[in-house]
Amino acid sequence: MGNSTGKSVNLDDSEKFIVDNYKLLIENAPKLNYFPTNQFIKLFLLKMQRELKISSIAQIAIKLKINKVTVYNWIYGTCKATQYSLLKISYILKTTIFQMIYKKDIFEVISFDEKEKLSLEGIRFELMLALKMEKPITVSAFSKKTGANEEIIESNFPDLYSELVERERVYKEYLILKNDDYVKTLLLKALEYEEPISLTKLANNNQIPVRRLRKAFPELSKEVSGRYMKHLSNIKKIRIKKSINELEQAINKFHEKGIYPSSYKVSQEISDRSAFLYKEVKEVWEKRMHELGYKSNK
Repeated sequence: MGNSTGKSVNLDDSEKFIVDNYKLLIENAPKLNYFPTNQFIKLFLLKMQRELKISSIAQIAIKLKINKVTVYNWIYGTCKATQYSLLKISYILKTTIFQMIYKKDIFEVISFDEKEKLSLEGIRFELMLALKMEKPITVSAFSKKTGANEEIIESNFPDLYSELVERERVYKEYLILKNDDYVKTLLLKALEYEEPISLTKLANNNQIPVRRLRKAFPELSKEVSGRYMKHLSNIKKIRIKKSINELEQAINKFHEKGIYPSSYKVSQEISDRSAFLYKEVKEVWEKRMHELGYKSNK
Protein backbone atom coordinates (compact mmCIF):
# COMPACT_ATOMS: atom_id res chain seq x y z
CA MET A 1 0.00 0.00 0.00
CA GLY A 2 1.24 3.50 -0.74
CA ASN A 3 0.51 7.00 0.49
CA SER A 4 -0.22 10.21 -1.46
CA THR A 5 3.48 10.67 -2.16
CA GLY A 6 3.76 7.24 -3.74
CA LYS A 7 5.99 5.91 -0.98
CA SER A 8 5.14 2.61 0.68
CA VAL A 9 3.83 2.65 4.24
CA ASN A 10 4.65 -0.10 6.69
CA LEU A 11 1.65 -1.15 8.75
CA ASP A 12 1.66 -3.33 11.83
CA ASP A 13 -0.79 -6.22 12.06
CA SER A 14 -3.45 -4.26 13.96
CA GLU A 15 -3.41 -1.41 11.44
CA LYS A 16 -3.43 -3.89 8.56
CA PHE A 17 -6.47 -5.61 10.06
CA ILE A 18 -8.37 -2.30 10.13
CA VAL A 19 -7.35 -1.40 6.56
CA ASP A 20 -8.27 -4.87 5.26
CA ASN A 21 -11.71 -4.63 6.83
CA TYR A 22 -12.60 -1.40 5.08
CA LYS A 23 -10.83 -2.38 1.88
CA LEU A 24 -13.00 -5.50 1.61
CA LEU A 25 -16.17 -3.48 2.14
CA ILE A 26 -15.20 -0.88 -0.47
CA GLU A 27 -14.08 -3.40 -3.09
CA ASN A 28 -17.32 -5.40 -2.86
CA ALA A 29 -19.73 -2.47 -2.58
CA PRO A 30 -20.61 -2.35 -6.34
CA LYS A 31 -21.53 -6.07 -6.34
CA LEU A 32 -23.85 -5.97 -3.35
CA ASN A 33 -27.61 -6.27 -3.66
CA TYR A 34 -28.31 -4.85 -0.19
CA PHE A 35 -26.62 -2.90 2.59
CA PRO A 36 -26.86 -3.41 6.36
CA THR A 37 -29.49 -1.49 8.35
CA ASN A 38 -29.45 -0.27 11.94
CA GLN A 39 -30.85 -3.68 12.88
CA PHE A 40 -27.73 -5.50 11.64
CA ILE A 41 -25.87 -5.89 14.93
CA LYS A 42 -29.07 -6.92 16.75
CA LEU A 43 -29.85 -9.64 14.18
CA PHE A 44 -26.21 -10.76 14.07
CA LEU A 45 -25.95 -11.18 17.85
CA LEU A 46 -29.30 -12.95 18.14
CA LYS A 47 -28.29 -15.33 15.36
CA MET A 48 -24.95 -15.88 17.04
CA GLN A 49 -26.71 -16.73 20.30
CA ARG A 50 -28.98 -19.19 18.51
CA GLU A 51 -26.37 -20.82 16.24
CA LEU A 52 -23.67 -21.18 18.88
CA LYS A 53 -26.17 -22.08 21.63
CA ILE A 54 -25.10 -19.26 23.93
CA SER A 55 -27.29 -19.21 27.04
CA SER A 56 -27.74 -15.46 27.60
CA ILE A 57 -26.91 -11.91 26.58
CA ALA A 58 -24.47 -11.80 29.49
CA GLN A 59 -22.62 -14.77 28.01
CA ILE A 60 -22.49 -13.06 24.61
CA ALA A 61 -20.92 -10.04 26.30
CA ILE A 62 -18.35 -12.20 28.11
CA LYS A 63 -17.35 -13.99 24.91
CA LEU A 64 -17.03 -10.72 22.99
CA LYS A 65 -15.29 -8.97 25.92
CA ILE A 66 -17.86 -6.17 25.81
CA ASN A 67 -19.91 -4.66 28.64
CA LYS A 68 -23.17 -6.61 28.97
CA VAL A 69 -25.25 -3.41 29.26
CA THR A 70 -23.84 -2.27 25.93
CA VAL A 71 -24.70 -5.60 24.28
CA TYR A 72 -28.19 -5.49 25.80
CA ASN A 73 -28.72 -1.98 24.39
CA TRP A 74 -27.56 -3.09 20.93
CA ILE A 75 -30.00 -5.98 20.89
CA TYR A 76 -32.95 -3.99 22.21
CA GLY A 77 -32.28 -1.03 19.95
CA THR A 78 -31.51 1.76 22.42
CA CYS A 79 -28.09 2.44 20.87
CA LYS A 80 -25.98 1.52 17.84
CA ALA A 81 -22.63 -0.26 17.71
CA THR A 82 -19.70 2.00 16.82
CA GLN A 83 -17.11 1.26 14.14
CA TYR A 84 -14.68 0.51 16.96
CA SER A 85 -17.08 -2.07 18.40
CA LEU A 86 -17.64 -3.76 15.04
CA LEU A 87 -13.89 -3.96 14.47
CA LYS A 88 -13.39 -5.46 17.91
CA ILE A 89 -16.12 -8.08 17.38
CA SER A 90 -14.72 -9.05 14.00
CA TYR A 91 -11.22 -9.32 15.49
CA ILE A 92 -12.38 -11.54 18.36
CA LEU A 93 -14.37 -13.72 15.96
CA LYS A 94 -11.31 -13.86 13.67
CA THR A 95 -13.33 -12.64 10.72
CA THR A 96 -14.13 -9.33 8.99
CA ILE A 97 -17.02 -6.88 9.14
CA PHE A 98 -17.83 -7.80 5.54
CA GLN A 99 -18.15 -11.48 6.41
CA MET A 100 -20.19 -10.65 9.51
CA ILE A 101 -22.70 -8.89 7.28
CA TYR A 102 -22.75 -11.04 4.15
CA LYS A 103 -21.40 -14.54 4.94
CA LYS A 104 -24.52 -16.64 5.60
CA ASP A 105 -22.70 -19.63 7.11
CA ILE A 106 -20.29 -17.56 9.18
CA PHE A 107 -21.15 -19.34 12.44
CA GLU A 108 -20.11 -22.68 11.00
CA VAL A 109 -16.48 -21.57 11.16
CA ILE A 110 -16.62 -19.54 14.39
CA SER A 111 -15.91 -20.96 17.82
CA PHE A 112 -14.76 -19.59 21.16
CA ASP A 113 -11.84 -20.72 23.24
CA GLU A 114 -12.89 -19.75 26.76
CA LYS A 115 -9.33 -20.07 28.11
CA GLU A 116 -7.61 -18.25 25.24
CA LYS A 117 -5.66 -15.18 26.33
CA LEU A 118 -4.76 -12.24 24.15
CA SER A 119 -1.42 -12.54 22.42
CA LEU A 120 0.99 -9.60 22.47
CA GLU A 121 -0.25 -8.71 18.98
CA GLY A 122 -3.82 -8.89 20.29
CA ILE A 123 -2.91 -6.52 23.11
CA ARG A 124 -1.28 -4.16 20.58
CA PHE A 125 -4.44 -4.26 18.47
CA GLU A 126 -6.62 -3.43 21.49
CA LEU A 127 -4.26 -0.58 22.42
CA MET A 128 -4.42 0.87 18.90
CA LEU A 129 -8.22 0.79 18.96
CA ALA A 130 -8.38 2.21 22.49
CA LEU A 131 -6.24 5.17 21.44
CA LYS A 132 -8.70 5.90 18.61
CA MET A 133 -11.70 6.01 20.96
CA GLU A 134 -13.30 9.42 21.46
CA LYS A 135 -13.59 8.87 25.23
CA PRO A 136 -10.25 7.74 26.72
CA ILE A 137 -10.13 4.51 28.71
CA THR A 138 -8.13 4.28 31.93
CA VAL A 139 -5.13 1.96 32.09
CA SER A 140 -6.77 -0.09 34.85
CA ALA A 141 -10.01 -0.40 32.85
CA PHE A 142 -8.04 -1.44 29.75
CA SER A 143 -6.12 -4.03 31.77
CA LYS A 144 -9.35 -5.45 33.22
CA LYS A 145 -11.06 -5.44 29.84
CA THR A 146 -8.27 -7.27 28.01
CA GLY A 147 -6.94 -9.39 30.87
CA ALA A 148 -3.47 -7.97 30.16
CA ASN A 149 -1.35 -7.12 33.20
CA GLU A 150 -0.39 -3.42 33.34
CA GLU A 151 3.32 -4.27 33.71
CA ILE A 152 3.14 -6.42 30.55
CA ILE A 153 1.50 -3.58 28.64
CA GLU A 154 4.10 -1.05 29.79
CA SER A 155 7.13 -3.26 29.18
CA ASN A 156 6.06 -4.50 25.73
CA PHE A 157 4.45 -1.33 24.39
CA PRO A 158 6.06 1.61 26.26
CA ASP A 159 5.06 4.24 23.68
CA LEU A 160 1.44 3.11 23.41
CA TYR A 161 1.25 2.73 27.20
CA SER A 162 2.56 6.29 27.71
CA GLU A 163 0.04 7.64 25.22
CA LEU A 164 -2.78 5.81 27.01
CA VAL A 165 -1.66 7.24 30.37
CA GLU A 166 -1.36 10.76 28.94
CA ARG A 167 -4.82 10.60 27.37
CA GLU A 168 -6.22 9.53 30.73
CA ARG A 169 -4.47 12.44 32.50
CA VAL A 170 -5.65 15.04 30.00
CA TYR A 171 -9.19 13.71 30.07
CA LYS A 172 -9.32 13.83 33.87
CA GLU A 173 -8.20 17.47 33.81
CA TYR A 174 -10.84 18.19 31.17
CA LEU A 175 -13.52 16.59 33.35
CA ILE A 176 -12.50 18.70 36.35
CA LEU A 177 -12.77 21.89 34.29
CA LYS A 178 -15.99 20.71 32.70
CA ASN A 179 -17.46 19.87 36.09
CA ASP A 180 -16.57 23.31 37.44
CA ASP A 181 -18.16 24.93 34.40
CA TYR A 182 -21.23 22.74 34.87
CA VAL A 183 -21.55 23.67 38.55
CA LYS A 184 -21.12 27.35 37.78
CA THR A 185 -23.78 27.17 35.05
CA LEU A 186 -26.21 25.50 37.47
CA LEU A 187 -25.71 28.25 40.03
CA LEU A 188 -26.06 31.06 37.48
CA LYS A 189 -29.24 29.52 36.06
CA ALA A 190 -30.64 29.13 39.59
CA LEU A 191 -30.33 32.89 40.01
CA GLU A 192 -32.60 33.33 36.98
CA TYR A 193 -35.39 31.01 38.15
CA GLU A 194 -38.72 32.80 38.45
CA GLU A 195 -39.27 30.97 41.73
CA PRO A 196 -36.03 30.91 43.77
CA ILE A 197 -34.64 27.52 44.74
CA SER A 198 -32.68 26.52 47.83
CA LEU A 199 -29.06 25.49 47.48
CA THR A 200 -29.89 22.09 49.00
CA LYS A 201 -32.68 21.42 46.52
CA LEU A 202 -30.51 22.54 43.60
CA ALA A 203 -27.78 20.15 44.73
CA ASN A 204 -30.20 17.25 45.25
CA ASN A 205 -31.93 17.78 41.89
CA ASN A 206 -28.57 17.51 40.15
CA GLN A 207 -27.08 14.82 42.41
CA ILE A 208 -24.23 17.06 43.55
CA PRO A 209 -23.15 17.40 47.21
CA VAL A 210 -24.01 20.84 48.66
CA ARG A 211 -20.43 21.16 49.88
CA ARG A 212 -19.23 20.79 46.26
CA LEU A 213 -21.27 23.85 45.27
CA ARG A 214 -20.08 25.88 48.25
CA LYS A 215 -16.44 24.90 47.85
CA ALA A 216 -16.25 25.54 44.11
CA PHE A 217 -18.21 28.81 44.06
CA PRO A 218 -18.79 30.16 47.60
CA GLU A 219 -20.04 33.62 46.53
CA LEU A 220 -22.52 32.29 43.96
CA SER A 221 -23.72 29.72 46.49
CA LYS A 222 -24.34 32.48 49.05
CA GLU A 223 -26.22 34.47 46.43
CA VAL A 224 -28.48 31.50 45.60
CA SER A 225 -29.11 30.84 49.32
CA GLY A 226 -29.71 34.52 50.04
CA ARG A 227 -32.19 34.82 47.19
CA TYR A 228 -34.09 31.79 48.47
CA MET A 229 -34.17 33.09 52.06
CA LYS A 230 -35.52 36.41 50.81
CA HIS A 231 -38.15 34.49 48.84
CA LEU A 232 -39.19 32.62 52.01
CA SER A 233 -39.38 35.91 53.89
CA ASN A 234 -41.66 37.39 51.23
CA ILE A 235 -43.89 34.31 51.31
CA LYS A 236 -44.13 34.62 55.09
CA LYS A 237 -45.14 38.28 54.84
CA ILE A 238 -47.84 37.47 52.27
CA ARG A 239 -49.13 34.60 54.40
CA ILE A 240 -49.26 36.76 57.53
CA LYS A 241 -51.06 39.57 55.70
CA LYS A 242 -53.67 37.13 54.37
CA SER A 243 -54.12 35.55 57.80
CA ILE A 244 -54.64 38.97 59.43
CA ASN A 245 -57.34 39.90 56.90
CA GLU A 246 -59.14 36.58 57.49
CA LEU A 247 -58.72 37.00 61.27
CA GLU A 248 -60.37 40.42 61.30
CA GLN A 249 -63.27 39.16 59.20
CA ALA A 250 -63.74 36.19 61.55
CA ILE A 251 -63.67 38.37 64.69
CA ASN A 252 -66.27 40.72 63.21
CA LYS A 253 -68.51 37.82 62.17
CA PHE A 254 -68.48 36.23 65.63
CA HIS A 255 -68.92 39.60 67.36
CA GLU A 256 -71.98 40.46 65.23
CA LYS A 257 -73.52 37.08 66.14
CA GLY A 258 -72.81 37.61 69.83
CA ILE A 259 -70.29 34.78 69.93
CA TYR A 260 -67.05 35.18 71.82
CA PRO A 261 -64.27 35.25 69.18
CA SER A 262 -61.79 32.98 70.93
CA SER A 263 -58.45 32.32 69.31
CA TYR A 264 -59.55 28.73 68.65
CA LYS A 265 -62.84 29.70 66.92
CA VAL A 266 -61.09 32.39 64.90
CA SER A 267 -58.26 30.05 63.88
CA GLN A 268 -60.85 27.67 62.38
CA GLU A 269 -61.90 30.46 60.02
CA ILE A 270 -58.38 31.15 58.81
CA SER A 271 -57.01 29.14 55.85
CA ASP A 272 -53.64 28.83 57.59
CA ARG A 273 -54.60 26.91 60.75
CA SER A 274 -51.18 27.62 62.26
CA ALA A 275 -51.59 31.39 61.83
CA PHE A 276 -51.59 32.06 65.59
CA LEU A 277 -48.00 30.84 65.73
CA TYR A 278 -47.08 34.11 64.05
CA LYS A 279 -46.50 36.87 66.57
CA GLU A 280 -47.97 39.47 64.20
CA VAL A 281 -51.29 37.59 63.90
CA LYS A 282 -51.62 37.05 67.62
CA GLU A 283 -50.91 40.74 68.30
CA VAL A 284 -53.67 41.84 65.89
CA TRP A 285 -56.14 39.42 67.54
CA GLU A 286 -55.31 40.76 71.01
CA LYS A 287 -55.58 44.38 69.84
CA ARG A 288 -58.95 43.79 68.14
CA MET A 289 -60.30 41.91 71.17
CA HIS A 290 -59.33 44.87 73.36
CA GLU A 291 -61.04 47.32 70.99
CA LEU A 292 -64.27 45.29 71.17
CA GLY A 293 -64.16 45.11 74.97
CA TYR A 294 -63.24 41.45 75.26
CA LYS A 295 -60.62 39.88 77.40
CA SER A 296 -58.09 38.16 75.16
CA ASN A 297 -58.29 34.83 76.94
CA LYS A 298 -58.44 31.74 74.76
